[in-house]
Amino acid sequence: MTIHIGSETTNDKNRLYTSYPSTVFDFINIHQEEFAKAYLKEFQNNITDGHKDAVAGLDFGQHFEIIESTPSILGFLIERYTS
Repeated sequence: MTIHIGSETTNDKNRLYTSYPSTVFDFINIHQEEFAKAYLKEFQNNITDGHKDAVAGLDFGQHFEIIESTPSILGFLIERYTS
């Protein structure tokens, strides 16, 4: 799943891109969606804190990688950056 705000091909100063896993397990999906939405809220709070005169905008990113997948284990590596 992804949440995307802004684009490098437009004049959007502030950008957010976050991706998170979607699995067959509802408890994982709910947690991952809440985790991504908390990052979105952090982004939204930062862009409303009076940074309108800044030369550069905010760039928030999150992506994930499946690092382990067996019948009994499902492991993700989630990386975030903010600039």
